[in-house]
Amino acid sequence: MRIFPGKWLRIKICNKNTFLVLLFWASCWIVVSTFLFVHRSMFSDHCTDEESKKILAGLCYDYNNKAVTGDLCEDLCVTEKLMYKHCLHYQQGKKVLQADWQGTSIILKSKNDAFFKFQTPVFLDESDAQPLPDAELLMMVAVEIKNTLGLDLPNITLLPLWPERKYSQDWKIELASMWSLYQQEEYLLFNLLQDFSRHVLRVVGTCGHFYGVEFLSAGHSWKQHFFPMEEVVGQCKTGGGH
Repeated sequence: MRIFPGKWLRIKICNKNTFLVLLFWASCWIVVSTFLFVHRSMFSDHCTDEESKKILAGLCYDYNNKAVTGDLCEDLCVTEKLMYKHCLHYQQGKKVLQADWQGTSIILKSKNDAFFKFQTPVFLDESDAQPLPDAELLMMVAVEIKNTLGLDLPNITLLPLWPERKYSQDWKIELASMWSLYQQEEYLLFNLLQDFSRHVLRVVGTCGHFYGVEFLSAGHSWKQHFFPMEEVVGQCKTGGGH
């Protein structure tokens, strides 16, 4: 079949226009898809005051129902001496919130938003469970810390993490709360390195799976508050030489 030059030109133009339309559509699809991916990546962990208040309300619900305990719980959930200010960030599930504690700014942290997301010792589920001897419990703590940090630590190193044993009727609640903290790397490191360097943030208290640390004001250098490993290693060697 013979195709006249004018018709051939129109076909070429149509094909070119079709190609350009398809190219434009594909480009738009790529741009929109990329934008949606970046948006989800950036804001999937976006923190809001509403969500943060719900998290703390859930923590106080657990406290009032005797599921968790801690030395900050009363001030947070009853007397309101510990007041939420705003959220700083959520990162990979970790919650970081700023609060005011009797006129002092502190940071509340937790690896998860809810207490039930942490594992509890199996024997706590037993209705007739009795308080464990210190030696047995210390061994369980050492195993839990090894699982969290991947470190074998001597018992004496665990003393900063060792709670005052009260053998109260709420010992199960105390142990469950303690266990949720032992599953958080940063909490363990802050406590274990507290005596090695003045640059380690001080843990001021806990409530359930949340722990409070000192607040770094804008005038402080981050470098000044990250513990220098040379200092830690040096003091460890000094301690080992006695």
